[in-house]
Amino acid sequence: MKASLKIRALLISVLTYTMCCLTFLTHSTQELWAQETPVAITTFDDDCAAKVPHPSSLSALRDGCGYFTDCYGGGSSCRPCTVETDACKHLVPIVFTNFTNGSGGGGLSVGDVNYALAYVNAVYADAGIEFFQAVSMRTGGIYNDADMYYFNNSGSCGGENDVSNLLTLNYEDAVNVYLVGSYEQCGGYYAASSAYPSGNLARSIINNQVLLDDPAVLVHELGHVFGLFHTHEGYNSSNPENISGSDCATAGDRICDTPADPKLNLNQSGVSCGASGQDACLCNKTPPNANTYCDSSFENCVWGGAGGYDPDMDNFMSSNPWTNCPRSAFTDCQLAKIQDVLFECQSQLCVAPPAPQVTQPSDVAYGDALPTLYAFAPNSSVQSGNCLNWYSAPVGGVQLASRSGTFTPSYGSLAGEISGMGTYHFYVEDAAAYNTDCKSTRTQITLEVSPSALSGVEVLVQVRLEAAYNTATDEMTTFLEEEGIIPLAQPFNSYPWYYSGTEALDFAWELPPNVVDWVLVEVRNTSIPDYLVEQRAALLLSDGTLLDPDDLTSGPRFYSISAGFYHVAVKSRNHIAVLSDVPYYFPNTSLLDLCDPDHVEGGAEQLKQLSDGTYTMASGDFNADGLITVHDLNVFIDQSSQINV
Repeated sequence: MKASLKIRALLISVLTYTMCCLTFLTHSTQELWAQETPVAITTFDDDCAAKVPHPSSLSALRDGCGYFTDCYGGGSSCRPCTVETDACKHLVPIVFTNFTNGSGGGGLSVGDVNYALAYVNAVYADAGIEFFQAVSMRTGGIYNDADMYYFNNSGSCGGENDVSNLLTLNYEDAVNVYLVGSYEQCGGYYAASSAYPSGNLARSIINNQVLLDDPAVLVHELGHVFGLFHTHEGYNSSNPENISGSDCATAGDRICDTPADPKLNLNQSGVSCGASGQDACLCNKTPPNANTYCDSSFENCVWGGAGGYDPDMDNFMSSNPWTNCPRSAFTDCQLAKIQDVLFECQSQLCVAPPAPQVTQPSDVAYGDALPTLYAFAPNSSVQSGNCLNWYSAPVGGVQLASRSGTFTPSYGSLAGEISGMGTYHFYVEDAAAYNTDCKSTRTQITLEVSPSALSGVEVLVQVRLEAAYNTATDEMTTFLEEEGIIPLAQPFNSYPWYYSGTEALDFAWELPPNVVDWVLVEVRNTSIPDYLVEQRAALLLSDGTLLDPDDLTSGPRFYSISAGFYHVAVKSRNHIAVLSDVPYYFPNTSLLDLCDPDHVEGGAEQLKQLSDGTYTMASGDFNADGLITVHDLNVFIDQSSQINV
């Protein structure tokens, strides 16, 4: 089945050209080339059999990656015609060098090249490939060279050899496309030529006017760069493909879903075909209606008496020159070969694509909803915006999200999570570079997390006071509030606590109806629990939960710490304090009961067990020394005389 992308016909207004035989140029780079010639201006002899030997005699020039001998779709002896499909295309670097005529004219514009590249990418998307310009189009300066603009590759016949000059201009590790004003070889003028995979070069030379008139030319030439032969491969040699396709695995282009092709060529339109078909060059009969009916068979071209040719006239690798029959499709097997050659034969194509672009987020207050971070790949014509990976570090690190254009961080203590106030960095890179050694530089996104009135790390704990606990109701009494003797400001600012916090209420009516008393909550170091990190006064409710006095809706909030693991302690004005047995993670979503022996340092011995089995903080420690002695009685007597002062 053909994977086709129908492209509108583009009128070839200047050059009517056709593709000539597969040939190669003998020069110092020892490359294997495919060439095309525009017959409207050529003086080259079209006796195909007399030109050059079949490239099978040059197999030593290839790099052994298999593009030359591998067949596709011809049974168990051939490779399968399967293409790795993914919304994330493999990014392949390409460089355009635009020669001008010495006066600065004659070349293509940036817009012309960008249009051709967009056309190419729309086609090669079916092979899982997107080309990106490794550098902006090279033009002007040293490229304003009339000698290179009027390109001459006649070294093989004793003439000028401009190909050797390209070695000094080749952009390393990318596909190079050289745009010239004319391309001459030994008296013939060519539309384009391209190097098959060999060595470390991947390049095409294209007449710029031909490309301007029909960007399908660039699709065709890149097909050669990625190992595709013409569909008429072998037509002028001892190894042509049988019309029936029975030898497609070993003859022709070795692509079994492309029909045998006699080489579509306008010059041969008046030549009759012999019945035996031994000389394929005589079987280039062009049907009179070919310019109108693209699927017409070649009735007069008989191969071994077994029917007529019926080539794919719309195949990108054919030599179809007719404007009414535009080339617009690769077959599935051709797409599979393109992708295989990319992976196996063109590993030198290694230029990091442009780094992703990002939108820097606004600052966020700790505790508020965290923003979604956005990034996208620049200069992409068909690439999905989701082809990005997110990381916690500029190199290595933890992958936070894959193949996504967005990432939303979360609160927590793990890599990439928001653990408190401060500056956080996230990193994003391209997810689709086919060569993992050539990934883009990771782009950094910075998120500033700052404090706010209702931010901070919330600590949800629960305690019970022995002196206030009522076993009949399983709650604490609110006697102090009922009597109006709960202070509006936190009472731990004097001996023995000396806490300087400013937590306070403005009016008595602001007190919730179920307040028992004030308590002092302390966050302590994870490893050294005696080391105090931050304190906060809170209101104790009758059910044992605590309220932050600033908002009266949440637990006490701490503003100088980041989310993480901490010991937590609760102190009362007249009960022995409690400390968590181990560090706990805050902010937490479930209440931590510090009157549960399993959660308290010292266990049951640190608490007071009541008659119903309930554990509470032990009453009587008025001087906060952790003991209940006569000294506490003295403090109690002193405080009793100053109630609500």
